[in-house]
Amino acid sequence: MANTYTKIVTPVGLAQYPWLTTADTKFGEPGDYKTNLVIKKDDCKDVIKSINKAIEESLTLAKEKSKSKEIKQASLPYHDELDEKGNPTGNVVFKFKCKDSKYSFCVVKFKLPIKFIIW
Repeated sequence: MANTYTKIVTPVGLAQYPWLTTADTKFGEPGDYKTNLVIKKDDCKDVIKSINKAIEESLTLAKEKSKSKEIKQASLPYHDELDEKGNPTGNVVFKFKCKDSKYSFCVVKFKLPIKFIIW
């Protein structure tokens, strides 16, 4: 069975801790290109719905293939942003990460003069 991928486009958000032009090698080579993307909760309801649907489908498929073994579920790739007091800010933080720089354009498209380096 071939993998089928669903393209999800996020609304415009604020990149938090971006590693887009060079890989973060803190935890080993070759490193990860990654960023958190902060989006207003009202703007990303469709994205959250799409992600949850994909997770549900994946779990169903894994349960069918596991033959009654327990399925370990990964953490969600998003969470509510909290302020210093632990109160919700009304934003959602999405985590994006990939190993190869040729895919980093999938994470965030931006236009900056070449003199800027984001890490």
